[in-house]
Amino acid sequence: MERIERLERANRLWRFVSFLSFAAILIVGSYAYSQREPQKAPPPQAQAPATNTAVDSAPAPVTYTNFVRVSVTPEEFVLDLGLNIDSAPDAHKSVRTSNRIVMNYYTAKRLTGALQNVVQAHETAYGPLELDFQKRLLPGQKAP
Repeated sequence: MERIERLERANRLWRFVSFLSFAAILIVGSYAYSQREPQKAPPPQAQAPATNTAVDSAPAPVTYTNFVRVSVTPEEFVLDLGLNIDSAPDAHKSVRTSNRIVMNYYTAKRLTGALQNVVQAHETAYGPLELDFQKRLLPGQKAP
């Protein structure tokens, strides 16, 4: 019986010390978090002059894409967007396109400028984007 009481006291002491340790970690962690420097906002990018075009903010369909194919005609610029579910490119498998965007070259040029500004701001804030997926692999990780 005495041994059980000793174990119960040790168990209560262990719970108390664990609780104090957890509370100390929370306090130190929250203090350290509150003392960190705020993230710098990306510098404002030069954008095309604003126009007074009204935009309807009604919900629009959203599509995720990780594949794009560009086609051109003398008057139009065509983007075929799709989802490639294979991790390694395979020339024998086709990618099903989900959306096709057709625009004139003036709109394509404005889109190019807007996308360059967004990517440049992202790279300024988070570092350069590596397009070769094999270079993005973590050390020790094998390519698919």
